[in-house]
Parts: sequence; C-alpha cells; structure tokens
Amino acid sequence: MATGSKTSAPFLLSNLPMRTITGPGRVRVNFDADVRVVEFLLPFPMHILDTGGWEPVNTPFNGRTISFEKPFVSKKGFEPDGRLGNESLDVYCTVLRVSCKFDPGLPYPEPTELWPLVNTLVAWIRVKARHYWLLSGQNGFGSVYRGSVLTQRGNQIQMSNFGTYIPVVIVRPLSRLVWLSIANELSGGKSVPPSEALFCDALASAAAADDIKAILQLGVAAEIAITELLIDVADISPTTKNKRKFAANGERDSFYN
Repeated sequence: MATGSKTSAPFLLSNLPMRTITGPGRVRVNFDADVRVVEFLLPFPMHILDTGGWEPVNTPFNGRTISFEKPFVSKKGFEPDGRLGNESLDVYCTVLRVSCKFDPGLPYPEPTELWPLVNTLVAWIRVKARHYWLLSGQNGFGSVYRGSVLTQRGNQIQMSNFGTYIPVVIVRPLSRLVWLSIANELSGGKSVPPSEALFCDALASAAAADDIKAILQLGVAAEIAITELLIDVADISPTTKNKRKFAANGERDSFYN
C-alpha cells in the first residue's frame, strides 16, 4: 500500500516557479527482506559506460550500515511549451538508491538525515572522476533533490515521496529595466566583470551547501573588486604620490587625496 506524500523541507523559499511533490503510486517492487530504500533523484547526469553490476558502497551511519547502489542515469526529451521549432531539450536525472535493513532497536533514517552522506558521496565522485558539473544542478528555483522512500515489513510495503527546496539563495527577479540595460553592455562590447561572475559562482556554491568553496569564491571576488576600485580611484584627479605609486607598481598601499 502507499502512504501519503510529504515534503522534507520545514519551509519553502523560492524564486518561483515551484511544484509540489508527486503523490505516491502503486508499488511495483518486492524486496527480499525487511528494508528501507530511499531513492534520490538528482538533477544532473553522471558519465557511466560500464553496464555491469557493481558492488554496493557500504558505510556506517548512526549505528547502522548504509548501502549505496550503483547510480544510473535517465535521459529524456522535454517538449517546451511555446517553442517555434520541434527540437526537444535534453533532461537528465541520476538515480541513487540508499538502503538499510530493518533493526527493531533503531529508527529508519529520513531522507534529510541521509542527504549529507549522499552529498559527500557525490562530491567524491565529482573530484575522483572529474565530473565537474555534479552538485550544480540547481536552476534557481528547482528542488535540491526529490525521490521516494519504500519500506517493507513482512508482506506489506509502504511508499512516500519527498522533495527538498533548501538551501535556497533568493535573488531579485529579472526586470524590464535590467533587461533593457543589457543593451548598453552589448553595444559597448563589455565583458562580465570577473568579480561579478565569481560572486554568482559563490551563490551557486552556497545553494549546493558547499560553504568552504562559497567563502573562497566570495573572498576572491571581493579581492578582485577592491583591486579594480583602487585602479579606478588611482586614475581620478587629484593625483597623489600614493596614487602614482599604486598605478606604477600595483601596490595595494592605502592612499589619500
């Protein structure tokens, strides 16, 4: 039988649009033993060529043994509404299943409890396989991850679905004025300032819960912005000794008018 669906987020913040989680459907699988399987749907692909079976990756977790099954990738075409042509958009999903056997003395872990471990596993795949795009599937208003929980006890199996929309970086919407202002940059042949691009990279890292990388990117972005400010100020009259010294040597000494 199927239980009601739920969301694992305590609150929802979004840049819009959003969608609720899907109601649970008919369970089409039966496991060999009492077990809970949490199926995470991640919005990015992995590059896997080996079609054979892999041994699970096992790790201790709160007194249990957690097993990660070999991930697999699903690709489908998406038919956008309102398009003029007939080409479809590629949509990828990596499915990663985490299972743990029934233990009468221990509660089953919830998806939000397992997610930090899943996030760490994917982060290691990212660096070891050089899958640099992993953990960057956030599109600004999509869920961090979605999935299903299947729990078997005896001859009964229950299903519930979940969706998590946190952490979220709230940004200002694209306005008409901002949209039209881009014409000035395009006509002037201007490139995006590196400090601004790095700042956006930091927001993506923050949304992916990679705090260390976000702090480093913010630090580099601030350093570049301050250096560019000093360069601009050094070119403004009146000229001073420290300004001339900075302009000549690029030294970051403080200077006064």
